[in-house]
Amino acid sequence: MIVDGPPPEAPGMKVERLPGTFPVSHTTATGRMYRCTFKLPMKDGRYPSFAAAEWAARDLTCTRDLMDDADLLVWHAPDWKPLEERIRDGEALGRAAARAARGARPAQACAEQEQSKPADWGAYDVVVVGGGTSGAPAALAAARAGARVLLVEYLHVLGGVATDGMVLGYFDGNHCGYTEAFKKGNREIGGRHGLYRRAETLRKWCGDAGVEVMFGAMGVGAVTENGAVTAVDIATPLGVGRVRAKAFIDATGNADIAAAAGAQTAFFGAREFALQSAGQSPHRLGRGGINSDFGYLYDADARDLWLFGLRARAGAPNAWDIAKMPDSRERRRIVPDYLLNAQDVTANRPFPDVVVQARSRQDSHGFLVDDFCALAESSVTPVKEGGEMRSKFDVNVPLRSLLPKGIGHLAVVGLGAGCARDVLPMVRMQADLMNMGYATGLAAAMAARNGGDFRALDLAALRKTLVGEGILRKETLGWTADVDVSSDELLAASVKSMGHAFKGSHVVCRPENRARAIPLLRAAYASAADAEARQIYAVTLGYFGDATGVETLLGLVTNKEKCAIPNRKGAFGGGRTGMNAWMLALGRTKDRRALAPLLRQLKKLGPNPTVASVRGVTLALEALGDPGAAPALAACLSQPGLHGFAVKDFRELPPQGGYGLGPEMDNCIRELSLARALLACGDSDGLARRTLEAYARDPRGVLALHAKTILSAR
Repeated sequence: MIVDGPPPEAPGMKVERLPGTFPVSHTTATGRMYRCTFKLPMKDGRYPSFAAAEWAARDLTCTRDLMDDADLLVWHAPDWKPLEERIRDGEALGRAAARAARGARPAQACAEQEQSKPADWGAYDVVVVGGGTSGAPAALAAARAGARVLLVEYLHVLGGVATDGMVLGYFDGNHCGYTEAFKKGNREIGGRHGLYRRAETLRKWCGDAGVEVMFGAMGVGAVTENGAVTAVDIATPLGVGRVRAKAFIDATGNADIAAAAGAQTAFFGAREFALQSAGQSPHRLGRGGINSDFGYLYDADARDLWLFGLRARAGAPNAWDIAKMPDSRERRRIVPDYLLNAQDVTANRPFPDVVVQARSRQDSHGFLVDDFCALAESSVTPVKEGGEMRSKFDVNVPLRSLLPKGIGHLAVVGLGAGCARDVLPMVRMQADLMNMGYATGLAAAMAARNGGDFRALDLAALRKTLVGEGILRKETLGWTADVDVSSDELLAASVKSMGHAFKGSHVVCRPENRARAIPLLRAAYASAADAEARQIYAVTLGYFGDATGVETLLGLVTNKEKCAIPNRKGAFGGGRTGMNAWMLALGRTKDRRALAPLLRQLKKLGPNPTVASVRGVTLALEALGDPGAAPALAACLSQPGLHGFAVKDFRELPPQGGYGLGPEMDNCIRELSLARALLACGDSDGLARRTLEAYARDPRGVLALHAKTILSAR
């Protein structure tokens, strides 16, 4: 079933305009609905055969003017397995699961497990789970490099956010290599609708390269042997099957396969409420894409995905449809062999295993959390773009940041890759994720030829291949070893230079250098030649939890000392600067003299404070943890307009849509910030705990997750 202009044509295919239908008009597009009927040979009744038939069906019905098509095909086929037999199989599996949950006898449980073992759907060189922005290019690259590839995608179209997510253009990113080739191919294939033009480019290229694609299927499990992934389980409408391979790529965008394999992952937790916001775009028939951004989403929670989509649909009453997937900007990420951090970005650190060179501004869509955001030097070169000067970061992404720690034969691409959350905004642009996927697909093909071990790749050969593809610049050919970032000499020189505009902070603030830096920072503070240096060293020591510079910090927070630190507009993120930075540094000193000035800042909030102002002082008081702050925090939290925003039932929530968070999330973040600070300072009457428990029952998954994590940590 399709919506098109002229009807499609193919030998042996019957095309009918649906009886009684009028031209379909929406926005400025007009088309007609058609039913296309055809016969296709099928090997058997297993899902892989249905997937192959679906691919052939889309070959027959996809045209340049395609405006929409049904996800599912209507099958009129001989029933290889009678319906009654399928029902009996399902009932038996359900009974076995129930007995296992009740604690069945080991022998019985083992026998039932063996009976319910997924069907073997074959072996490949490379299996890619997820056919989105990174996954489709990964499968394509591996197949072009000679590997036998299976691509598994739960939607019925390739491209993910870049197609069915309705984000049909590029905001930022390094336009080179595969991305440039895709743009050219997209222009050549033509077509009137950007979604289908992009999707068909990917489908045609994958088909030409020999990629086997399984639509409507989801990776739900991983089999490991000796710490390496050997197979993944695929859930389909016809049951679960198992596919084996030498190398695997998790392109789910949520590290789903890595998590199933037992990999450590990281997501939004108790540290503070900082998450990039998400949206779910309306679909306008025959029109270009639209980006959206109206709420927070926990992509690993099926119920939250449902609720988010429900509210998005209610908020788009005049749309033809909504995107079939959310446009998330931040999801669950792996803990990798090497966590790419903010200091690496500022230093433009080279890596011998670099696989992609991203380029973007710090497009955070939310708060930043790394201490380095307050301590970074202004080292970004402004670039003129669209008549404006913008700060862009070049980010070298190493292969080891795509490898989950302790798990072999698996690489993770897309939003699930291993980087610090404040780095993610600079590597998540479509152009860069496309190149990341393609590069990793080439690496997977190389790994498959040698048993599947990504960690044993010839890095020089990989860099040469990626330079040849235009993904890496030629300078990377000389990157044969890691640069020094932690020697005693480098650290001492960086501490010395940091007193002027935070220069050298990318070395001093590295996690592995902090403890060794504190004695050097204390000495530098004591001998500082001017106010700027003294204040910089005091702030840095405060962030590191050292009270040596507390007198200077008290002067900054009380405005008794004029700030001599230059305005650092354009520094990394531009985040925690000014009073919020000084307050947090002061709170982390744990010095009791911090209480009075911080409480004065709390009192200044007024009846309707901004989220940023609440966040600044509550983080400082939370770090201080002084019981003397509890009464004032409780009084603030009890004010009208600052509490009572948790809900019990999703039906209490209004529709969502468009662009911009609006008051709903502002209210919740302010309330949570006050509650968590109060909990850290004693919570004598239980107000903070009651508030957090209310949010722990809230149907909005991100809010509930944050509250539960805080409560479990106290």
